[in-house]
Amino acid sequence: VQPFLGRLLTSADDRAGCGSASAVISHAFWQREFGGDPNIVGKKLTINAKPFEIVGVTAPAFFGPEVGRSYDLALPVCSQTAQGAGNPLERRDLWWLSVIGRLKPGWTMEQASAELATLSPALMKETAPSGYAQKEVEKYLQLKLGAFPWESGFSRLRTRYEQPLWTLLVIAGVVLLIACANLANLMLARASAREREIGVRLAMGATRGRLVRQLLSESMLLAFLGAALGWLLARGLSRLLLSLLNSFGSRTSAYFLDLRLDWRMLAFTLGATVLTCVLFGLAPALRGTAVSPAALLTSGRASTPGRGERFALRRILVVAQVALSFALMIGAALFGRSLDNLLNVNAGFRQEGLLLVTMDLNGANITAPRLQGFRSATLDRIRELPGVVGAADTFVIPVGGNYWRLALRVGGNEPRKSVFNWVSPGFFQTLEIPMLSGRDFSAQDSAPSPK
Repeated sequence: VQPFLGRLLTSADDRAGCGSASAVISHAFWQREFGGDPNIVGKKLTINAKPFEIVGVTAPAFFGPEVGRSYDLALPVCSQTAQGAGNPLERRDLWWLSVIGRLKPGWTMEQASAELATLSPALMKETAPSGYAQKEVEKYLQLKLGAFPWESGFSRLRTRYEQPLWTLLVIAGVVLLIACANLANLMLARASAREREIGVRLAMGATRGRLVRQLLSESMLLAFLGAALGWLLARGLSRLLLSLLNSFGSRTSAYFLDLRLDWRMLAFTLGATVLTCVLFGLAPALRGTAVSPAALLTSGRASTPGRGERFALRRILVVAQVALSFALMIGAALFGRSLDNLLNVNAGFRQEGLLLVTMDLNGANITAPRLQGFRSATLDRIRELPGVVGAADTFVIPVGGNYWRLALRVGGNEPRKSVFNWVSPGFFQTLEIPMLSGRDFSAQDSAPSPK
């Protein structure tokens, strides 16, 4: 990755205890927030009440290592200690870093994996987290590191949207088949109307191959016009699909995909165009030229050989169109019903009349012992406001898309990964979540009380 302005991060920027350090910003962030200021290098940014010096701007084509997401700022790993969340570098039970490497010349992925596998036992023994149960430690010591190809980058988009996109691709393929069957039927009808013309050309010495090539060229023209129009539609609809995905998320989790012209997609479109033309243009061309010039010129259209076969093929195409269209119609109705069910699902809490507020307390200079008292006092003040029925705070917002997993052991059973949340007293009452048994948290549920 080459810098557009200034320089990029080096090992000198990432040293233990660096605190406030250097920052590299993306080209888009530089344009959006600083108007493309050419003197941006050396200026300061305040991040969580800490100053960072901008040392460089990355090139416009670099959007970060994760496909599907863009970034604004890149900070050294050591600056985590300045983000107000403790020092995650000192925790052995927190997994938050991904390692990216480059193979040495002459090395293969298999050799790199074998080398990492030999290093794994000593490394796992050295880094085993303290406080783990014996069984968990044994599982940890059995883990092995490996090397995996990264040519196409890392992305959660594939795992999250793979099945819906395959469904969308299948639907698009069925629509393509319907359209091709329709055009093939129309071309068969057109070939039937041109039987006398084709018969005259054959009688005058034209070869059947030449007439097939002429009819295929007409099909190819239709196919390429359709491909060009489809390409323009795809570009616009892809941007619309991406904006719809982003409309359901927050700005910090927005998706980004480079939708510029790609030669591989263009080659796929051209290949699909040629294949479509050959499959659905060849049959009408062969059928249209399968005529006897003598029979046509002596007895007229009614006794043309092969006419019954052409009508049979047209009927087959019509039946296929109706069947595929019917299947699509049923599928669309089922999708619509599912969407209606999702829109009217019972979320388990009252959704009307709720106001969501997020607070950033990093710049408030509140020490950890005072933080809980500050949060409780803030909630008490909010509850006293006119029109407020209840107030509470939560770590995970209901139906917000985020979650936190911890190991949970019930009795002597094996630990299971379960989804957790941290909430304040009054949480269930505020959201009007019914309690089937027991009670909501209260002010008496404090640090000295039973867990």
